[in-house]
Parts: sequence; C-alpha cells; structure tokens
Amino acid sequence: MIGDLAAAESALNEALDLAVRSGNRLIQGRALLGLAEIHLARDEQHVALARAEEAVAVFREHGAEGAWQTRALELLGRVHEQAGRPGIAMHAWQAAAVLAGRVDSVLAGQIAKSITRVRAAVPEQALPER
Repeated sequence: MIGDLAAAESALNEALDLAVRSGNRLIQGRALLGLAEIHLARDEQHVALARAEEAVAVFREHGAEGAWQTRALELLGRVHEQAGRPGIAMHAWQAAAVLAGRVDSVLAGQIAKSITRVRAAVPEQALPER
C-alpha cells in the first residue's frame, strides 16, 4: 500500500505543478486535497493540515463554494480530529455542513455523522457554539 501512496503522491505533485504553471486554480485545489488525503493516511498530520488549508484557500479564491470547498473543509475537520483537536474539527465540519447542504447531500450526511460522533465523545464545553 505504501508504494501505491508513493505513486499517487508523485502523480498529484506533478498535477499540482502543472496546475500552478497553467494557472488552473480548480485543479490546483483538487491536487492539494489529494495530497492532504495521502499525508493523513500516512499519519503526517502537519503536512496534511498544511495541504488541506492550502486547498481551502485555493477553492475560496477560485470561488468554488460548492462540493470541492466542502470536501476540503470536511478533510480539514478529519485532520484536526486525528490530531486531537475536536473543537477545531467541529468548526471545520460546521462550515462544511453549511456548504454541503446546498450541493452534496451524501457529503452532508457524512459530515453530520462526524459531528454527532465528536459531540458524543467530547464534553460540550470543549466544542464551539452551534
């Protein structure tokens, strides 16, 4: 499996480079999102966080307030949850849920499950306001 991740990382880095050179912000954001997923799978939380945050910023700059920005925010929440920051994860998921409700009902359901799971596991005072 590590070899598969390495090949995927190489392909995504190449796609990222091409997207940056051509000015294609949507593909740039998608490549960053894929790289963040790979780093999260490797338990490289700092790198995953940086890539996910870059993806969110690129999608916002691109004006992609739809499925791609929602997916980036959902991933950002997973990175924070894995890093032991459930309050920040909840904040990212709440922002994602607002966008997902408009564009992707399946993703909205996944986000709702993540929010419910964290609410059940973490004391209410440690979480952001609804």
